[in-house]
Amino acid sequence: MQRPAPTHAEGRAEVETAEATQAEPTAPPVATPIPGEAPPHGTPLTRQLEAIGAATTVQRRTALAEPGYRAAQMIWLLLTVAEAFVGLRVIFRAVRANPDAGFVRFVDTVAGVLIAPFHPIVADTRVDGGGVLEVGSLIAMAVFLVAALLLVRLVRILTAPRVPADPVSV
Repeated sequence: MQRPAPTHAEGRAEVETAEATQAEPTAPPVATPIPGEAPPHGTPLTRQLEAIGAATTVQRRTALAEPGYRAAQMIWLLLTVAEAFVGLRVIFRAVRANPDAGFVRFVDTVAGVLIAPFHPIVADTRVDGGGVLEVGSLIAMAVFLVAALLLVRLVRILTAPRVPADPVSV
């Protein structure tokens, strides 16, 4: 029984596949794992292999993810955190959240550091109810997104596998 390693556009950190060869079928049939997922310990496939016992040879293969996968994931995580703080600040300012509340003050402090270079670009706009729409914060969010896209592309270019050139016969 051979299950190919699942493929994913971003790659996987580690995927294990198992091959089993049996002398005689001794285990009853069991449910097949979901396609595209490596079976964890204790699943029907693992129990079936344990039931077969010594008549089975199991080989494990490990497929590693592309080299820049973790770096790209870290960039997306940092972008998500930055966008969340700045987005919450925009919402809190628009609905006139109490600036003395601890969480609002915390979000305002963290996001203030992130948007400081972008705040003087455009004047804030008053909205109905006395709130403020911080256009500079929205510009900062757009710039962060573009920067993350460029960084991920750069990481993928720098960590792309290199195919060796074919030797030239003279």
